[in-house]
Amino acid sequence: MIDFLLSVSLTACLFLIFKAFEKQRVHLLGGIVVNYWVCTLSGILLLPDVSMPASTEVLLPWLPFALFLGFCFISTFYMMAYSTQKVGVSAASVASKLSLVIPVIFSLLFLSIEQRKQWDAFNIAGMFLVFVAIVLSSLRPRYTPQSVEWRGLALLFAVFFMSGTIDTTLNYVNAHKLNAQTQPLFTIGVFATAGILGLLVVQYKQWTQKERVIGMRELIGGIVLGLPNIFSLYFMLRSLDFFKQDGAFMFPIFNILVILLSTAGSVLFFRERLSIVNQSGIFISLLALFLLAYQELLSVFA
Repeated sequence: MIDFLLSVSLTACLFLIFKAFEKQRVHLLGGIVVNYWVCTLSGILLLPDVSMPASTEVLLPWLPFALFLGFCFISTFYMMAYSTQKVGVSAASVASKLSLVIPVIFSLLFLSIEQRKQWDAFNIAGMFLVFVAIVLSSLRPRYTPQSVEWRGLALLFAVFFMSGTIDTTLNYVNAHKLNAQTQPLFTIGVFATAGILGLLVVQYKQWTQKERVIGMRELIGGIVLGLPNIFSLYFMLRSLDFFKQDGAFMFPIFNILVILLSTAGSVLFFRERLSIVNQSGIFISLLALFLLAYQELLSVFA
């Protein structure tokens, strides 16, 4: 459970750091690329049991997934940033948070997991309330779906699909391809792939557009972002072990708690105001959280 709470807290910190990027005028792409290399280096130095395997047979089961996820990480971060600029923060947030439906459905339909949690009507109701809570918590007064053009909608669907693909792949790989010894190396491999691809994009922009992407602000911002980023993924993988690989149960709770914690942080540190709609979303998220986990909560007092 400690791993789960650490992953939630560190993930919420990422959203607050991105908010700070905007305040400090940090180039988003540059900060993200530096962050991935900080993740890679800090993972090598700080994560436990990081060592190259003696045989390539140890790498083969998960290496293709690490390369694929590295591409997904850098491209999804970039699309989220671009959609935030072109469509709006609220719309991009809704698209990324609603993506939790993808790993949930995948877990319920395709993963054969022993001792799977038996879902009842209250759990299913909580699952639907998750979507309502995420939408209401993300909406801002100026958000109007009619104002979003078809090109913007396509971008939002891309963010939705890619975010869900990342969570689904992490759940699958952790259940079928990884163990306690290979988890740290896999985590580093994902970030290293994203860092290499990010550097290629940065070099392309500098050569073709003469745009300076990485400076002192980006170096500092990338370091601040990188440390919680690497450990948020590492502790998420360990959390899946705690939940017996049941992503259908873990991911809704995880995303709801991240929304609550990041919202509280934005109000506390950035004086963000919440409308009645936003407050309703937070209340519904608490109700959804209880319905999703009421068996476990009641068993504590049984």
